[in-house]
Order: sequence, then structure tokens, then C-alpha cells
Amino acid sequence: MTLYVIGKPIKHSLSPIIHNFWINKYKLSLEYKKMEVEKDFLPSLIKDVRNGKVTGLNITIPYKRDIIKFIDEISNTAKDIGAINTVFLKRDKVYGDNTDGIGFTRALEKKKNFNFFNKSIYVLGAGGASHGIISELIKKKSENNLCC
Repeated sequence: MTLYVIGKPIKHSLSPIIHNFWINKYKLSLEYKKMEVEKDFLPSLIKDVRNGKVTGLNITIPYKRDIIKFIDEISNTAKDIGAINTVFLKRDKVYGDNTDGIGFTRALEKKKNFNFFNKSIYVLGAGGASHGIISELIKKKSENNLCC
């Protein structure tokens, strides 16, 4: 089974190193690769997910918004922020979600025992992940969320 992180450019991505570490540690029958793609190749990739040729995709710049129109079903989180970073088959439909925010907040909560409630949080940068992070911070009832 093959998973990909896709984007353009993609050579900077550390996702394969990170994911393959865990795949190897837990001896999973998976392979995680990066693939630089053009926008017009997105429908073909989604077709490969739909027919099982590709197990799943992580989406990075610049396609987090562009991929939406090819997805069958979208999580509420992805709808709210208008961006998808994870694509997989769920109940025979191509499903899109955004895990940027929940990944960020859970990491701080679990590793650093951080409580976001009533905290002032400043997000530096307005890239693709910032939308998901700010959305999750609002859900956590942090205040004064500022994106620079």
C-alpha cells in the first residue's frame, strides 16, 4: 500500500522521513513517498485513491484548496477552513480532512501539558497550515488569536 505527500515544490518535505520512521517501527505494510505534481494531475491522483491504487494522500502547497472539488465527502473541519491536507477512501468515497490544527494542538497538549483556554496565541505566517491551526485554537477557546 502506498501513501504520498503531494505538492509543488515538494523536495523540501520531511514527511516521508517522519512517516517512514513510524511505518518501519511498527512494521506496517506501507510505503510513504513524495510526489511533485502539476495541478492538472490532481483528478488522476484522486482516481487512483478511488480505485485503491493509492492508499492515501497528504496535500501540501499549493493544492490544499484546489483538491476540494475532486473530493466526494469533506469533513466539517475542512469545510470550515476551506482546505484539505489528508485524502483517503472511506466507505467507498474519497474523503478529505484537514488535520493541521488538531495535530498542532494535540502535540502541545500531550507533550507539554499545554492548556489553550484563555491564552493569547500568536500565529506567525499565513500559509496553508495556519488556517487549520487558527480554527482549532478558536475551538479551544483561546483568545486574541492573531495571524501575522
